[in-house]
Amino acid sequence: MAPISHLLSNDHAEQRLNRAPIPPLFHFILYNRNLSHPAFLCSLEAAIRSNPDVQVVLYTADPFELHASANASTYWSSAIFSKRLWIKRLDHKHMFKGTPLEGWFNQRWHTFSHWIDQNLSNAFRLAALWRHGGIYLDMDIISVRPFPLGHRLLVLEDESLINNAVMAFPPKDPFVAHMIEEFINRFNGWNWAENGPYAVTRTFRQQCLAAQNASDPLTTWDGQYPPGVDPSCHGLVITRNQSFYPVHWSDSRLFIQPAAQHCRHMEAIHHNSIGVHWWHKGFENDTLLPSESVLGTLFHNHCPRLVEVFGWDGIL
Repeated sequence: MAPISHLLSNDHAEQRLNRAPIPPLFHFILYNRNLSHPAFLCSLEAAIRSNPDVQVVLYTADPFELHASANASTYWSSAIFSKRLWIKRLDHKHMFKGTPLEGWFNQRWHTFSHWIDQNLSNAFRLAALWRHGGIYLDMDIISVRPFPLGHRLLVLEDESLINNAVMAFPPKDPFVAHMIEEFINRFNGWNWAENGPYAVTRTFRQQCLAAQNASDPLTTWDGQYPPGVDPSCHGLVITRNQSFYPVHWSDSRLFIQPAAQHCRHMEAIHHNSIGVHWWHKGFENDTLLPSESVLGTLFHNHCPRLVEVFGWDGIL
């Protein structure tokens, strides 16, 4: 890959890009060819409902499969999606062309991996942000409030890790270039999350916390940033985990429990969260999720059309 200095012509260019507006455009990536889990579609509906002035793009392996069932066709014809949702084929070669990731893809580095789709997704989201700018969200994130469109943004998952499930940048952003460089130079397809959250976290530490040890926390136990840590480095806003990860992945079974037993969690989500990452990996073997559960309540409140069309039992 060309060094960052070849991507950004001079310091003035980097400063100008730091002030560039973020397009009101959401990017989602769906690798499930046959829509085996309609629950993923909640992310699209919730993003549109919570952000009335944005466009949403869904990249998927086979757009025609999304209309294969009668329920799916009915769902996509809903008025809420009119002129707001664009479904595009997941074309890696086209997305990577002309980006720093083109050579990495053409040399088939992604095939040296236990998780080929996952690592292609990690690369694809970086390329989409580099080319088009906007907001990237994972498919298992339910938007519950408007996204802060004015900020270049990353989100802490916990005190020492920045997840790549939520990112917002303008096109050709210098920090995205740094993330792409880190992704390519230290690509490792055999360790889970190595090229996703860990790569983003390494980039942030390199660019913003050069004097810190790699094991030092990014925040203290009470959620405050420790001395010497600038949370707005490079003009970035690094939000705390409550904004998108109010429930840690290790506690994800909380989502299947009755919402009535978790009023404090529901209230905290209502007041402090922009979106809720519900960690779908924890529900892959569940055949029935209670409608009155924490996750069920979020689905009913933020993607009611999905529940109406597919029926609650047909979502997961």
